Amino acid sequence: MRQYILCALIFTSIFSCQKNNSSKFTASDFILEEDLIIKVNAFNDFLTVAETDDAFSKFNNSSAKSLTKLLSHFKPKEEFLITFTEDSITPIYSFITKQDSTLLVLDSVSNVLSITLGKTGIKKTIIDTDTLYHTIKNGYFYGSNSQQKVETIEPTTSSNALKSLLKTTHSEKTASFVFKNTAKVASNFYLNHLGNDDTKITNYTALDFEFDNNSMRYNGITEADSSFVLNVFNESNPQPLQTAKIAPSDSKGFVSVSFDDFKRFDLQLKKRLKKPIDSSATFLDYSNEIGLIETPQGDVIAVHALDVELIAEIITLQTFSETYRDFDIYTFNQKDTFQSRFEPFISLDEVNYIVKVDDFLLFSQNSDVLKEIISDHLNNKTLSTSEQFKDMYTYLSDASSLFIYKNGKALSDALGKDFSDYDTNAVQLVYDNDFAHINGVVKKYTKRRPTNSVTEEFNVSLPNTILLPPQTVKNHITKGSDIVVQDINNILYQISSSGKTLWKKQLHGPVLGNIEQIDMYKNGRLQLAFATPNRVYVLDRNGNDVAPFPLKFNDKITQPLSVFDYDNNRNYRLLVTQDKELLMYSAKGESVNGFDYSKTGTITSQPKHFRIGRKDYIVFSAKNKLKVLSRQGDIRVNVSETIDFSDNEIFLYEDRFTTTNNSGSLVQVDTRGRVTKENLSLQPNHKIYTTSKTLTSFSDSRLSIKSRTVDLDFGDYTAPKIFYLNDKIYITITDKQTKQVYLYDSQAKAIPNFPVYGVESAILEKLDTSRGLELITQSDDKSIIVYKLN
Repeated sequence: MRQYILCALIFTSIFSCQKNNSSKFTASDFILEEDLIIKVNAFNDFLTVAETDDAFSKFNNSSAKSLTKLLSHFKPKEEFLITFTEDSITPIYSFITKQDSTLLVLDSVSNVLSITLGKTGIKKTIIDTDTLYHTIKNGYFYGSNSQQKVETIEPTTSSNALKSLLKTTHSEKTASFVFKNTAKVASNFYLNHLGNDDTKITNYTALDFEFDNNSMRYNGITEADSSFVLNVFNESNPQPLQTAKIAPSDSKGFVSVSFDDFKRFDLQLKKRLKKPIDSSATFLDYSNEIGLIETPQGDVIAVHALDVELIAEIITLQTFSETYRDFDIYTFNQKDTFQSRFEPFISLDEVNYIVKVDDFLLFSQNSDVLKEIISDHLNNKTLSTSEQFKDMYTYLSDASSLFIYKNGKALSDALGKDFSDYDTNAVQLVYDNDFAHINGVVKKYTKRRPTNSVTEEFNVSLPNTILLPPQTVKNHITKGSDIVVQDINNILYQISSSGKTLWKKQLHGPVLGNIEQIDMYKNGRLQLAFATPNRVYVLDRNGNDVAPFPLKFNDKITQPLSVFDYDNNRNYRLLVTQDKELLMYSAKGESVNGFDYSKTGTITSQPKHFRIGRKDYIVFSAKNKLKVLSRQGDIRVNVSETIDFSDNEIFLYEDRFTTTNNSGSLVQVDTRGRVTKENLSLQPNHKIYTTSKTLTSFSDSRLSIKSRTVDLDFGDYTAPKIFYLNDKIYITITDKQTKQVYLYDSQAKAIPNFPVYGVESAILEKLDTSRGLELITQSDDKSIIVYKLN
């Protein structure tokens, strides 16, 4: 089954990049009574996961990974759906996506054959040993490994359970799985490893997936009709997890069920499983959670008590056995209490001993297991106090109905594959009116590094020399940041926070300055916007051109693209500089009426937008004049004095337009056009950088940060850069001669464990959602190196 899943992904990507034709149908209208649907939202991210993610490859047939090499030829633009049915010996897969004429380029691909089958219009495409039948229906591409299914497929707007669940998935996640829990794929998410094969917890599930270096996480919902065990929770409210507070830190796993009224829960369980009501073990009436803990020494039942005093009275009715570290252990005369009472969740054939530990009653076959738990409890060696469990638990909800935890060995045993590196894995059900929320984590635990440590996170080598130094851009899917870089062949790369190349794109020239980001459709999805000498590009998350971009220009673009969002309402303005001329465009590539700049002299700096009070200012230098314009391109502030501009940018510092001149003076212009100069005694080729309140400069081996200075060794230094992260100011500067990157705080104090190795200017960013920051620089002319600061 898993082999066909990845194969389907490959073929889906082949035909998913087609133009948007108008249709009353959606892709989901082609879904019939399937066993599994996969919705892929971020193709390049998913492809990277399929190729490199360890957890994903273990959940899927790793032999199928070899097929992913075909995906490098495809450029899908839309989400695509893959469906599976398991009725036949060979599972039937299908895939659906919008039609687009620019989907696939196979010019350089060998072993490809495509023929049309008679007058049906159905095509048969063979790539190596894989055969796909495909056709166009109502503006959608439909393909399958079953010719019969392609011949008979017709879209329908009628609903079914899987189509309804598909609507609950989130398009910002990498991919979503929607499936019947009788499907073979369901066993991979080990909900159905409880009980026997005839007792299923739920019947339909939808999960959204996220991946990173060390974890696979999923969230979604599962629902069931009255015949499924899930509904035993329909009169119980989820409760905060308690079992982890008593389970030893070396536990292989545990299963716990929670409820706010045991009698109601017990009644529902017996009704669903058609078992007689058992009125024994009345102590359970005063509990709200029952867990089965698998320890290395044996299994233990843990009952969390609501009324400790009443529980203590019940225990005294048992026969005293011995005292261990001030805890009285009793023999238990109802040995079969947990034999089948809580199936399919929990079962323990025989319990002979009982002990009360704080708010828990613990039951086990032998007393030695209870003694081990008591020792671990007294030594504070429980799962709830372990860093691994706490780190994993941050991805889960506080309250549960059902909670399953497994360490790497237990997960390996459950799935029959080696998950020994994955220390903490859990799935959680939170019941809510005939359905349940699911949260799941399969996670490696990386022990936290010592405070103030700096370690190399990863190194990425490009095939050619780097032309545009690494920059960071926001990733709206992961909520972190990615890295973009361009080589001397004008190929632009986007690299994930874990060092995986997401995509690469050939450009018509070098990128000018910084790459900006816009939210063109105002939906939270960000695009890259930038200029080359004769193009203005806007690229989507997958590196594809966003129509009508790129805009082509005959005359040379002479400054980086300026992107303005005057009112922070995502009505972007793209300002293109061509020597003396300024051209204003909307985010849709349309020329903006009402902007008219009277060209005077060659524009020598990138136009910037500043807002002071309620007024907007577009500021740049034109030869020896500072130009300050309004939104319409008129002169807003008349600066009559000439300025002998240095090569530094123009900044907004202390509410004044700020730069330096070639004499080494700080030059500031206020909103009335008044010019002030302060002699900073800066040498030729000096460098400055400012934020609104912080100024740093470098001159003659001296780094100045506000009023403080640091004397550096003689060398060849990059310009200093300021970064504001985690409520703290950082300054980076690199000595290209000694290949050392320095990092300072706003008080000019060196950050511990710096300098580090690097050959170019460095940037500081929070690439992912984990703790700590990343410092990105180059380790040579073809490689990017990323350091982790803790």
